[in-house]
Amino acid sequence: QYYGRYVDDFVIVHRDKQFLVDIQEKLRRFMVEKLSLRLHPRKVYLQHYSKGVKFIGAVIKPGRVYIGNRTKGNLYARIRGYNEELFRQPKQAPKMLEQVAASINSYLGFMIHYKTFKIRRRLLTEVLAPGWRKYLEIAPDMSKVTIKPAYKPVAKAVNKLKNKKKRRKK
Repeated sequence: QYYGRYVDDFVIVHRDKQFLVDIQEKLRRFMVEKLSLRLHPRKVYLQHYSKGVKFIGAVIKPGRVYIGNRTKGNLYARIRGYNEELFRQPKQAPKMLEQVAASINSYLGFMIHYKTFKIRRRLLTEVLAPGWRKYLEIAPDMSKVTIKPAYKPVAKAVNKLKNKKKRRKK
């Protein structure tokens, strides 16, 4: 009845469980013969739609889409890692700004498609260390962070040096 695909992930939703059981072998054969791909045996599962469908970092349920626990956990772990780095080497923070902002914005860009405002607000106002907030501006809707203008030249200079070093190595 329903099919969704994004890059190498796909989901099939159907009312008839037997239909889904029967189609598995056809899909496996098609993928091997026509696409030279194999289904991961532990990533194929059948369950009632009311439990939700895990798909591209989210859980889709009737009438609601949630961010997946794994995605949320990865984000929190990443932020805590940046916080630890800030506490270990606070003078290195300006050099890390581009990476930190890009990483956070990558997750926020994904999250804004779901009802995650409270998660984003908690993350950016409570989990993200105050030391980072010194360098970063947080959008009022918690949808992105930007490097404060006073620190942009520092971040750009650091990136310029990194790029020069990379070119020299080649």
